Amino acid sequence: MTIAELGAIGEFVGSIAVLATLIYLATQIRQNTRSMEDNKKFAMAQAFQARCDMAIQVSHFQRPEIMARLAADSPDGGLDWTKVDDLSPEMVADVKRWLNVAHLISDNTCYQNELGLIPDDHFNSQNLSYLSMWYPGWQRVGTPISPRVQSRWKEFLEGQVANGPSFDRAGPQKGQATQGP
Repeated sequence: MTIAELGAIGEFVGSIAVLATLIYLATQIRQNTRSMEDNKKFAMAQAFQARCDMAIQVSHFQRPEIMARLAADSPDGGLDWTKVDDLSPEMVADVKRWLNVAHLISDNTCYQNELGLIPDDHFNSQNLSYLSMWYPGWQRVGTPISPRVQSRWKEFLEGQVANGPSFDRAGPQKGQATQGP
């Protein structure tokens, strides 16, 4: 073998090594990008959760006397939101704070589900049952409802229509729609 032939073989091996290095670097960059995106989602979810935690800590909700007055006369132990009209103004203010926190938690749960941090099966078994309990209350007292939660409520109602009667124990105040947005 001549030096020229050895040089050609060396160039060929070198070009294969450069190609392998480029492929390796491209793979590493792709993995790093995915990792950074996942970390960004996690950080956003943590910030959202911190907001919920703060709201829970500063709120004074679920006072037993209010819960007893809102208790529905049904075996499922739900809440009858029409009974809000019979509460004192101070109790109504507490209910509104309580419902705002419940909305914040539901919005946070919807958001984390959208990010893929809460699996669909857990979300569907937990948050949708909470929505069926809280949404009529939010409508009743005028809690601002985020588009994310409105969208999930609409999906819930559509699923209920397809699978049976919808849950609407107390309904909205007079003049409001009878279903979600």
